[in-house]
Amino acid sequence: MHRTQILENQRRFLYLRVSGYSPKFYICYYCGVEIVRARHVTKHFLVLDITEDTITWKDENGKQRVDLIFTWDHIIPKCKGGDNSKKNKVPSCGPCNREKGERVALQLEDGKYVFAEIF
Repeated sequence: MHRTQILENQRRFLYLRVSGYSPKFYICYYCGVEIVRARHVTKHFLVLDITEDTITWKDENGKQRVDLIFTWDHIIPKCKGGDNSKKNKVPSCGPCNREKGERVALQLEDGKYVFAEIF
């Protein structure tokens, strides 16, 4: 598959913009799980614990939450010639980002993704 076809197939961003501010929550592009910006949570809420992939915190109602931490993933990895533009980045959770690594994500007919080495 050609590089431009991959970029065109993966243009959708699954996050909300809230009046110009970075959103508190995103959706992982690959697995669909809700992920949170750790920087926003640590700035505005009581954080109880942070690990490599999760953050435990109390929301505005005092309810304890455990969420996966947001990361940017490059559709075309930088080591394979991808750039750092918004068009080449999608929100992803840490486990999906690490699993993808330096490979390219290809979407199957059932909506699931596989990670393939194509360069």
